[in-house]
Amino acid sequence: LEANQLTKGETKLVTPDLPSQFADLYSAYTSMFSLFPPQKEIDGQIKLLSMEIVKIHMTEGEHRVAHLILSNACKKYENDPYLWNLLAKLYLDIGKREAAVNAFKKEEECWKKLGEEDKVPKTLAEFSKNFSNGMISTFDGNYKEAIEHFTPVSYTHLTLPTIHL
Repeated sequence: LEANQLTKGETKLVTPDLPSQFADLYSAYTSMFSLFPPQKEIDGQIKLLSMEIVKIHMTEGEHRVAHLILSNACKKYENDPYLWNLLAKLYLDIGKREAAVNAFKKEEECWKKLGEEDKVPKTLAEFSKNFSNGMISTFDGNYKEAIEHFTPVSYTHLTLPTIHL
């Protein structure tokens, strides 16, 4: 086996004992695929891009398109609380209270699970619950109750983490 130094980092490329035309092909193939980021990073970029596209469609009043993109993203990345939160907000925008409540509950479950796995602070589940209850109370026109839910949120000085699920 022959080891060749790649140009990036300290990674060594080992090519098996092959006829020269195959060794070059193997080397090119391995090098080409080492340029692609891991699937986890690609998924994170897809989720962020999907969320930004959804926000644009929501702003433009294209709720049907936003819902299609977001519901598919929630199916594919079912443990991402940010996607569920955005879906809940979309449901509130179009007046679907019960669907919003269900999406907020799914978001809270995601935060709890992530907290149990020590990927995020456990307090984020409580933060999420207060925020979603405040959003629902605002939707219902119960502003006094909304303030009671939002008050603990405003005193929580959390920086929401970037998570890669």
